[in-house]
Amino acid sequence: MGWKTLYSVDESFFHDLYNRGEKWGDLTPYNVYVDSEEHYGAGVITGEPVRFQESPRIQHAVGKTRITIDFVFFCSADAHGEARIGIVFFKDGESAKDPQGADWHGVAYIVDSAPGSDIADKHQMVVEQENGMVVVRVDGEKVMEFQLELPLSSFAVDIDIPEASGTLYSGIGIVVTGVRAEYYDWMEDVVKQMTTMMYIMMWVTMIVTMISLVVKVFRGKR
Repeated sequence: MGWKTLYSVDESFFHDLYNRGEKWGDLTPYNVYVDSEEHYGAGVITGEPVRFQESPRIQHAVGKTRITIDFVFFCSADAHGEARIGIVFFKDGESAKDPQGADWHGVAYIVDSAPGSDIADKHQMVVEQENGMVVVRVDGEKVMEFQLELPLSSFAVDIDIPEASGTLYSGIGIVVTGVRAEYYDWMEDVVKQMTTMMYIMMWVTMIVTMISLVVKVFRGKR
């Protein structure tokens, strides 16, 4: 109801990067196929370990926020390993840490042995934050929650491939196809509530006035 978009990139944005051969932060543009559908994004697909590749830092709003990350997990038929995607928040230029000292939170996809056919699955991560309490959901399922110190000034999407075995033309990885950052506009709710109350008061006044006029007219006729 009161959600406003602060930042948004989609596949058309990544398609342009792909055509221009430009990276999105540390992340390389790709086109990948999921069930014969072509998708454009930026990420890491590799046959050897590649550690902590980060998107550009994106502004984070004050108050209640929601960040939606669409991505594709990919693994070639003859590859295996582990691919991770997560989010890092920043406070005063430094990464914000939870009480255990962790500053990167997300989900990992592990393929123990070569699957024999390509794996390409679409997923969605939703990160909700209010008063420093962060809840992470993947494909609608809550996977973790943690507390961070405020204020949070920005965030980045981070991809890590700690283990990978493939070739020059095959590998494992994750490609981000969309990011949307939203904030909750409490003032809009306040304005709507005030407007609603004004309409209610106006109608109440009109009804009272009409009743009063009807009563007066009725008495006049008697």
